[in-house]
Amino acid sequence: MVGSRRRLKITFLTNRPGLSGGARVIGDYAAYLLRQGHDVHVYAQPERPRRFLRRLKARLKGEPPAAPRPSPFFDPLGDRFVRLPRTGRPRDADLPDADVIVATLWNTAAQVAALPSSKGAKAYFMQDYGAAGQPIEEVRKTWTLGLKMITISRYLQTEIERASGEKSILVLNGVDQSFMAPRPRAFRDGPPTVGFLYSTNAMKGSSDCIAAAVRARETIPDLRVLSFGPKAPPNVAEMPSWIEFRAKVSEAEARAVYGACDAWLFGSIREGFGLPILEAMAAATPVIAARSAAAPDLLAHGGGRLVPVSDPGAMAAAIVEICSLAPADWRALSEAAFKTATRCSIDAARARFEDALYAIAEGRFDEAARAA
Repeated sequence: MVGSRRRLKITFLTNRPGLSGGARVIGDYAAYLLRQGHDVHVYAQPERPRRFLRRLKARLKGEPPAAPRPSPFFDPLGDRFVRLPRTGRPRDADLPDADVIVATLWNTAAQVAALPSSKGAKAYFMQDYGAAGQPIEEVRKTWTLGLKMITISRYLQTEIERASGEKSILVLNGVDQSFMAPRPRAFRDGPPTVGFLYSTNAMKGSSDCIAAAVRARETIPDLRVLSFGPKAPPNVAEMPSWIEFRAKVSEAEARAVYGACDAWLFGSIREGFGLPILEAMAAATPVIAARSAAAPDLLAHGGGRLVPVSDPGAMAAAIVEICSLAPADWRALSEAAFKTATRCSIDAARARFEDALYAIAEGRFDEAARAA
């Protein structure tokens, strides 16, 4: 709870939150802050209306119009998750006065910057470079709006400072204890297995993971490959039939997939953090990661292999290496991954985020950024 510190009025401004990892983090932090006793609201853009034909079909069937439903990550907030009355920049009257207001996406940063000071000290929670396909130059412009930035990896923090000269407070993401594997984890009793998260966003590097798996199977013919993601590839030829893909898995199903793998592949070309790295490590699964996002931070103490970005050959070689390890050597790698996950708990991340908001609200941003 808040304890001796004053209760903050906190507003988050977001777009149309879906099922992304970034939306999950925002929802989790907002719910945590509310439990701590803060006055928290999340304001989001209105849902897009259903397409005309879908509305017409529903009317002809006598069905009521479907009510817009927020991302499930915001369900714990109840009526503190609020849809704005119109798209675009919110009017001053749409938002409450607060101690701090947090932009959560590149396209909300300019909106927050334009608000009067009564809406709170202006923070910018940077989890990524922006929406898929958004020109990086447009995103970089938001780094110089004078907002107090919170970043989630040294990779992103360094990129922001290099490109704009602006400082930020570092709050590494955490992993929920529910992802933690039972100890000790047994060595496999079936074929060598790797997995990866599939995304249609080219920056996630799914095609590199697929190419690496194809090459690795030339050396390990019985290599089993698991994958999950928001939706299946639009082009069936993009993913070989021997890759076992599941769409829209639950958290329990995701944990099972992580825990079934000898190694987890992370191929992102450009990303803010890369939560699947940490989730796989919590399952005591070594990670083979492209040198991007938080991978250098999370693999600094072992627990996997770093490979160059966009290098399926190097990733394939790492797959062959890890899948060929003796049981004792693999367990050592697995334990190193698990130890990293235990150091990066979600509870610690939540507390660091709360501290960052206090620093911004109380005018201590520069001190907090130096400490981070």
